Amino acid sequence: PEAVRGYKEKADAGDAEAQYLYSRALINGTGVAKAPASAFAYAKKAADQGYERALRPLGMCYENGWGVEANVAKAEECYAKFISWAREASERGDADAQWTLGFCYEFGNGVKKDIKEAVKCYRKAAEQGSSAAQGKLAAHYMAGLGVERNEAEAVRWLKKAASQGDAMAQGTLGSFYESGFGVEKDKASAVKWYREAAKQGYARAQ
Repeated sequence: PEAVRGYKEKADAGDAEAQYLYSRALINGTGVAKAPASAFAYAKKAADQGYERALRPLGMCYENGWGVEANVAKAEECYAKFISWAREASERGDADAQWTLGFCYEFGNGVKKDIKEAVKCYRKAAEQGSSAAQGKLAAHYMAGLGVERNEAEAVRWLKKAASQGDAMAQGTLGSFYESGFGVEKDKASAVKWYREAAKQGYARAQ
């Protein structure tokens, strides 16, 4: 919540990166009450300043009618521009672009849905230390989506994300220790990780 308040302060002062980050927080309900309809104005301001990362949340707003009248053509235009930028940035080793591109492949935002390609992108970002990508990669190993199901790999990547403070990864790791999924049952470890996630406001862990 403190970080998100900082984003809003900078966003209202005209900082494009903060506008993008705050729009994402509003869409996901990270550190602030979920309010996707309020994300449009911030994503548009960032995109209008040439901040390409903001094109994805802006496309989501146009696609879903969040804070603006739904417009599929504009959504597709935003996604196409974002994908073009993300591919270039991904080749340059931009971890955030890699994981976001993976997300686009997973859900078909601006590209044809391709789970295996999504996993490739997540892996590139995860290997660079992106906790979001590590969590995504863990989820794919858990479910066997785009990759062979592997509990040990799921736990390995989940631990990496959890150790970086990713609340969802921490909460999920707690459930693994509680149920014995991929690890030996350990209630003390389950409580430890639930507590870490709960401190960050992760409701399921609470």
